Amino acid sequence: MYNHQLDAFIAASELGSFSKAAKALFITPAALIQQVNLLEERSGVRLFERSRTGVALTAAGESLYKDAVDIRHRATAAIERAREMQRRSQERIRIGTSLLTKCRKLPDLWMRIADGNPDIRMEIVSLRSPEVALDYPLEDMGSVIDMQEGLFLSENYADHSAFKLLSTEALGLALSERHPLFGKDRLMAADLDGRAVVIMERGVSHHFDVMHDWLENRTSCILETVRFYDMDVFTACEVEGKMLVSPSIWEDIHPSLKVHPAEEAFTVPYGLIYAKDATKAVATFLEAIEGISE
Repeated sequence: MYNHQLDAFIAASELGSFSKAAKALFITPAALIQQVNLLEERSGVRLFERSRTGVALTAAGESLYKDAVDIRHRATAAIERAREMQRRSQERIRIGTSLLTKCRKLPDLWMRIADGNPDIRMEIVSLRSPEVALDYPLEDMGSVIDMQEGLFLSENYADHSAFKLLSTEALGLALSERHPLFGKDRLMAADLDGRAVVIMERGVSHHFDVMHDWLENRTSCILETVRFYDMDVFTACEVEGKMLVSPSIWEDIHPSLKVHPAEEAFTVPYGLIYAKDATKAVATFLEAIEGISE
């Protein structure tokens, strides 16, 4: 990188005096002379003609002076560009996406506030693990990603992240078009008698657990629990004719499954999950969307 011996050389060249240059750089004359001497030794070039009245550049010194000024300018510009890149990287928001955490509402929210927040940029990060599992620790929140969009699975997320509510989504039963109950306006408890219903294990979400209670206590369905939802679960329900407890907003995951409301109304919160120690960019974004979300 830039050699600070050039600062001593440039100051002496411009002021014609080691003592004046030292004063301008807030160092002692001896320290400045040492810097100039080191530069001459390392370059193998005599840079100054010394006299009692001051110093003057040699022809070689004149040549180096022109280049040194340019080098200092380029070095300063390079450092400033690096600092700007760092500032920009600190103002990005890394959005984690997966099968169940697609960006459904974020694009519209971002378009509505982007013009007023030109310093914030969004960066999409594909999460390696798309599962919503009982022991999912959100290890990436705040390190690999800053935010993700999705259901607030309260029992999983409460200790690891903060939540911004965007909407309350209906929680119902997803059926394939080939299912005998497909198309009903509402599925009553009696409709589920003897039918297979798939739901996440208890302890992932309070809201899913409430529906679990209803299925277990008010219906005679064949209840099957899974540790997490992934594409295999959605496909198995479609192929095997099982019902899947799902919010309506997840209908885009498997287009052959349509969510039907149950006899009783069940809901689950949907919004933005973000690190408790939110970055300045995340805090600014959340403040900007206040009042424009559902």
